[in-house]
Amino acid sequence: MRIPQFTSQVTEADIPNVQISGGVMPGQAVDMVGNRVDGFVNLANTVANKYKEYQDDSDKARVALTIAETQNGVNDYLYNSKTGLLNIKGEAALKRESGKSLIDEANTWLNDFTTEKIEGLSNSNQRNLFNQNLITVRGQLNRIASQHLFTESQKFQKTAFEAEIDANSSSVNLNYSDLETTNQSLTKINSASQNYGKSQGWNQQQIDLFVKEQQDKALLGAINLMQTNGDPSAIPSYFKQYKDHMSPQTQAKVGKLIQDNNADVFMTEIIKYKEDPEELDNYIVALQDPNSKFSQSVGARNIPTLLGRAIGYRDAYDRNLVAETKRKDEDGKKALGDFRKDIESGIPFSAQRLSELSSKVEGTASQSGFEKLNRSLPIFQLLYSMPADARESFVNSYESDAKTKKSDNPQDVKFVTDQMRAIHTGLLDKEKNDPALAYSIKTGKPLTQAPTTLIIQGDSKALNIVSSNIQKMVATNQASGSTTGSINPLSKQQQEEMKSFWKSAPPNQRLHLVSNLQKAAQGNPNASREMIQSITGTSNNTFRWAAALNNRGLKDIANQMAVGQDLIDKGDVKVDEALLTQKTTEYLKGITAPGKPDFNIYKDAVRANYAYLLQKSEKIPNKTEKSTSKKLDEDLINLALLNTTGGKFTNGSFRRETSVLRPHTVGEASFRQQLEQFNSRNARTYGGSDREFFLDLPLEQDTKNPYQYYFKNGSGYVMDSTDPKRKTRLTFTVR
Repeated sequence: MRIPQFTSQVTEADIPNVQISGGVMPGQAVDMVGNRVDGFVNLANTVANKYKEYQDDSDKARVALTIAETQNGVNDYLYNSKTGLLNIKGEAALKRESGKSLIDEANTWLNDFTTEKIEGLSNSNQRNLFNQNLITVRGQLNRIASQHLFTESQKFQKTAFEAEIDANSSSVNLNYSDLETTNQSLTKINSASQNYGKSQGWNQQQIDLFVKEQQDKALLGAINLMQTNGDPSAIPSYFKQYKDHMSPQTQAKVGKLIQDNNADVFMTEIIKYKEDPEELDNYIVALQDPNSKFSQSVGARNIPTLLGRAIGYRDAYDRNLVAETKRKDEDGKKALGDFRKDIESGIPFSAQRLSELSSKVEGTASQSGFEKLNRSLPIFQLLYSMPADARESFVNSYESDAKTKKSDNPQDVKFVTDQMRAIHTGLLDKEKNDPALAYSIKTGKPLTQAPTTLIIQGDSKALNIVSSNIQKMVATNQASGSTTGSINPLSKQQQEEMKSFWKSAPPNQRLHLVSNLQKAAQGNPNASREMIQSITGTSNNTFRWAAALNNRGLKDIANQMAVGQDLIDKGDVKVDEALLTQKTTEYLKGITAPGKPDFNIYKDAVRANYAYLLQKSEKIPNKTEKSTSKKLDEDLINLALLNTTGGKFTNGSFRRETSVLRPHTVGEASFRQQLEQFNSRNARTYGGSDREFFLDLPLEQDTKNPYQYYFKNGSGYVMDSTDPKRKTRLTFTVR
């Protein structure tokens, strides 16, 4: 190694000297113990807790003694005139025979030194106290060893004063969060710069200017490092603390940086107030006033962008308000229609249902019609308990009486009689609403019924009978022009038998039953849904999706969902609905959204799978504990989302990225590779000069075959070029 030759000798006085203050002399620590013992003897016959106080103080004194010995050992290790670490100079400090760094050697020494000290302590409390105090000692040792190593390395390249300036400038940079170290480093920069200037023969004015420049450079470097490290919030207080050490140019630069950071913070935080018009208005007013505190904090150059964002959110809120009013009117119309249908069905009203519908029509154009129906409910309800012929007679008599009597509101009378006719017709239909029986009456051909036990067991012949019955019912509905007729082929007896089985069956047997019904439906989602609902009720999203996965061969995940749903139903596991909805919404963004049927299916399945994973992970808190915070385990909810959906694939440009779900058996990399291969084969045919034509198009997964996808192109689809009539969608199939 080439050793640099210095033009002037650096004396020991010129090198920064660091001393460790504090500590207790061993003799003092012994005196402390002795004094406390004497005091304790005099109080030995007092209350019992004095013993513990003595023990604690005794432990502290013993530890103070040991720490003092350790501190003295460190002082000797560092400052011994013959063997001290600080005596190791030049190349010897940089290249150690041990192969370790000087700092590592110091830590190894301290570990060996303190091991014996710890073994000499008499209890765990003393050892804990010792370890707590040792942190400070170790920090001092590391800091001094590091500073010494850094100083020695600099001496090989620069003069002693230049090295000290650079070292302390780096210290200012790296220790910007430690004001004490920063102040010490600035003082050392001042001292070293003064000495450097004197060694160069400068006058005092030149020296003062050089000092200012070095401190300014160090402080600016620290601020730049804060920005780079993602810690911009620390800059304002730091700037306020050291502003006087900076040049006017640096002050202006940092002031601009603070304003830009404030603007960036506002841009990320204002999204929280998208639905708060009052807060948005406050920001808009503040930004429009150049003298406001907020405007000055972000700077005039940032105001146009920030103001535009705030006004944009305010305008969007107003548009959403109009859209919400329109949606409420549409909901009101639907609620009124649902109210009519409920009345016509003959199903008794619950207070909850009436309240639900009433809340939806309130304040809309549909409210008047709803109130008319509601006032007439007692008359309508008389019809529900009457047989068919009595209903017919009652309706005719009511209508005849209404015609012979004069009424101030003839339209209201007609409104009531029309509704009574609709109720009568609806009840007639309800009386015939056993689908299997209705088919027999309509065609004169009773459906062949398979034994319920064989259907539950999944017997192939029994499932084929169910499938055949579905096909017959579909054909009959199509022939009669009906698109809403039920296609549930299960008889009332079969439904009751399966309901009885369902109540006592374990999760895996429930899953087996639902899977068999889905197989029998042979891809007809309406038939599958109606059969399953007739047994399980409407809350069956989890088992329907689990059955779909089970029939695809994903039996492990399907069984997890079945077991998880059982845990939820029993109340053994509870999942926070708000957080579940939030996580599912975030994950399925761009694929589906809350309120959509497929979203509810995914969410219910995710809930069940998460419940299973949580129970298996043994992270469920004790039932006797009261939890004050609601949260989901991040790893488990992410795994549940992946298990339920199979994972996502995102494509398109950064301006219009779209996501689609993947089959469980196809990884993201494989999916992308297959899409790129498909694009390379077909892009020229369909996209012309656009070589990435299919890579930028949104994908839509086939509802029946999860391995098939279609390409959305504007409001339509990319059609297969081999179809002359262009009525067939171009299909992308993954494997």
